[in-house]
Amino acid sequence: MRALRLGTRASALAVAQSGQVADSLRARGARIELVPMTTPGDLDGAPLAGRAAEGIFVSSVREALLDGSIDLAVHSFKDVPTGNVQGLAFGAVPAREDPRDTLLTRGPAIDALPTGARVGTCSIRRSAWVTRARPHVTVMPIRGSIDHRIDRLVAGDFDAIVLAQAGLNRLGCSVPARQVVPVLDLVPAPAQGALAVECRSGDAATRSVLAVIDDARTRAAATVERAVLEAIDPTDGTALGAVAVVSRGWLHLLADLAWPDGSGRVVVRMSEWTGESGLDEHRLDGIGRSVAARLVRRHGTGQLRLAS
Repeated sequence: MRALRLGTRASALAVAQSGQVADSLRARGARIELVPMTTPGDLDGAPLAGRAAEGIFVSSVREALLDGSIDLAVHSFKDVPTGNVQGLAFGAVPAREDPRDTLLTRGPAIDALPTGARVGTCSIRRSAWVTRARPHVTVMPIRGSIDHRIDRLVAGDFDAIVLAQAGLNRLGCSVPARQVVPVLDLVPAPAQGALAVECRSGDAATRSVLAVIDDARTRAAATVERAVLEAIDPTDGTALGAVAVVSRGWLHLLADLAWPDGSGRVVVRMSEWTGESGLDEHRLDGIGRSVAARLVRRHGTGQLRLAS
């Protein structure tokens, strides 16, 4: 069997994620060749906001998949735009890492940060949590690799930064003091902590290879979380979180919509019996849309609506 070409961004986290998937496939007898790539997100240093930047890290990789330059790609699932791309499919969604967010500080926890403390994040969702938990701090934008952000924290450019725990785990980072934030306080971004391994939908051989590392529970959780996101009409002011767990025949979903200024949020919880056979994509989509409708209705500002 020929080697499968796995396209990967050159960042440390992307290489680590791709390397872990490659090692998992190699352990099952597959031949994998890593192909470094650059995306617009790696070249543009401007802050990211809302869905205006959706797909910035995956567009070039997807083009390479479609033109046959590579055979598969590993994405951080939360960075992948919702909706299907003709000719592509998610061949595997491996078992999920920790989906929670983490506050890294040079000392105090979130509730002890002093007035005016500088907290770095470009995420509206994380910014809303920081402001809600500590209204008198200053939220400032920060971009770059995880190592670069940690270096800026240690250098004193920030008093705290907020990162995904999954990235820290995958890189094995040595970090300053950390506070892993409970999901009830800060609901993770849809599909945070999950990876998506994408390939051409018509490439049956590659899809067969990838099937052995697919985790049905993680796929179901990520699918319903992304369905919540897709059902809400895009806006740069959307601070949406959604996280699901599939366990013992049940799907448990927690979602929230926060006001970007930290003044409040609405939370929806639901549980659905899946049975031993689990849930198909159509039913998961319906659950996600139902929860999205409840969020928008309870948000009640008129600024958000369901996508048509």
